[in-house]
Amino acid sequence: MVLAHEDLFHVGVVVEDLSEGMAEFGESLGLTWRRPFFPVADVKTPQGRQTMQVGAVYTEHGPVYYELLQRYDSGLWQTCGLHHLGYWSDDVAGDTERLVKRGYVLEGMMMRDDAVTGAYLLLNGSSRVELIPRSSSQRLLGK
Repeated sequence: MVLAHEDLFHVGVVVEDLSEGMAEFGESLGLTWRRPFFPVADVKTPQGRQTMQVGAVYTEHGPVYYELLQRYDSGLWQTCGLHHLGYWSDDVAGDTERLVKRGYVLEGMMMRDDAVTGAYLLLNGSSRVELIPRSSSQRLLGK
């Protein structure tokens, strides 16, 4: 087993407009939100390293948290709707390698300098997981 159910910490959904998505999901599902963040991500893809804009926000309460992602015309967040299941990982590079051996396709590894800070992997062309270092929990969720 590579991924453990208890390590599932969020469901990522891409929306056309982050503010409108927060209002809609908040009103319809009774969700409250943390502060949105808009980093520029350095992403290592099969086509080479790319810089991608990110817009994201997590719910206040969880687990399982909701993560809304701003849709962009290029990069990993182009299509609105359910995007991924996010898992904590104690070894993103190692877990990525193990999932690739099981048939997952690596879409991109988020990098900071030369350190891996996350990865997106796709199975069967439609089921995507995101691996995030467990050490990021304080930065992302204040925990």
